[in-house]
Amino acid sequence: MGGLSLAHNYLDDAEAYLVAARQLDDHPGHFSPKYFLLSHAVELALKAYVLAKGDAERETRKIRHDLDAALSRAVALGLTSSTELQNVVRLVAPPHRDYSFRYGNSSQTHILRRADNFEATVSALISDVSAALPEHPALLKIS
Repeated sequence: MGGLSLAHNYLDDAEAYLVAARQLDDHPGHFSPKYFLLSHAVELALKAYVLAKGDAERETRKIRHDLDAALSRAVALGLTSSTELQNVVRLVAPPHRDYSFRYGNSSQTHILRRADNFEATVSALISDVSAALPEHPALLKIS
């Protein structure tokens, strides 16, 4: 699969994770699945941007689940990162990277704000990445 097609797939998936997160209630004091959905949406959106800007799929996969690395690479390729996005990544990168959002890793302590509070930031990121991607190759029409 080409990088641009994969970028569109990642961005579509990021949007789906955001929609799913909006369906859930936050559970203060507990790791809600909402944290996983939103942090994974961030990961996919940043990787979509990196791929769309020309990084090879193999290089993008090396980022793995490191949101700090994904944001750094996207910014290096031209993404304008808001202070709010930087704050969200700083807060959710460690538990996303150590799988706390997936498995409730009790050996680590992560202090987070309510997941509802960063939905708007994730939505803005997806919008910014969407605007930066050229049309999906399958949708291009030659007249």
